Amino acid sequence: MKLNQAGQTLLESLIAIAIILIGLVSLIGLLISINRTTIDAIDQAKALVLAQEAVEAIHSMRDSNWLEREAGFDVDDSDGLRSGTNYTGVYVWDPTADPLSVAIIGGTDINHPTAIVYQDANGYYRQNGSSPEPSWTPTIFRRWLTLYPICLDTVTSVELIVSNNGTACSNYTSGSGPPYQEIGFQVVSTVQWTKRGTHSVTDEELLYNWKYAD
Repeated sequence: MKLNQAGQTLLESLIAIAIILIGLVSLIGLLISINRTTIDAIDQAKALVLAQEAVEAIHSMRDSNWLEREAGFDVDDSDGLRSGTNYTGVYVWDPTADPLSVAIIGGTDINHPTAIVYQDANGYYRQNGSSPEPSWTPTIFRRWLTLYPICLDTVTSVELIVSNNGTACSNYTSGSGPPYQEIGFQVVSTVQWTKRGTHSVTDEELLYNWKYAD
């Protein structure tokens, strides 16, 4: 009888241990899942802030152009934001020089090497239009800016956004045809990163030249 009781006690102990182990494995799996979700959420938040930062920088540069124009300089609202009909590039922040600028890199996209976002020695996120500083560390993020001209059809008074980069309003052929008047531009900032797959966020804003509209 005692032998049977001992056997039952051993079996009950093994079952209890198995239940505890199953619970621990499930708990560990849940903690790993929560940790991954938290890290993914942090990456998503960082990417969104990076995208918004670039849009805000373009907004600030547009406003600075207006201030220079008011001071008597021959400046257009999009000066420094494009080169000819090239409307793509990266936002550059350099506190030792011109603090806000855009490096125009025409005819390419977020896969361009300069799209990589770095962190400097102080932990600030940085980009450069030519080459990164030796002390910068590459991050998982890539950021790219595209400006699309907003054209006003002077015949129908309909606004059209030039979706094919590299085409100015003067060369746009949709709608009723030329002439078109450029009245602003759409800023699209895209941040992409790769971690357990490729992810991206986009922030955009329509910036009109309402201050100096004809």
